[in-house]
Amino acid sequence: MADTGSIQGQVLNQRDNQPIAGASAQLSGEGVEQNATSGSDGRFKIDGLAPGSYDLVLQQEGFYDGTYGPLMVFPGDTTSITVALQPKDI
Repeated sequence: MADTGSIQGQVLNQRDNQPIAGASAQLSGEGVEQNATSGSDGRFKIDGLAPGSYDLVLQQEGFYDGTYGPLMVFPGDTTSITVALQPKDI
């Protein structure tokens, strides 16, 4: 569908640059909210987004939340982001 776009990303550990599996990606904007979970390689993808501006919140136990945006989505295109979450020192 060329009238929608996607956001894909990778979530890394800021300390060692290793992928974070199971991170929650919460996307909001343009009247929608969608969630995804990062895989074993730290990657996630959210498809079928209306063009416009979105905010992304990434969460994982043991890490500080990361808030990113605005991320722009364009028709027929995929917006990519790589983020590094800071671990909490316990």
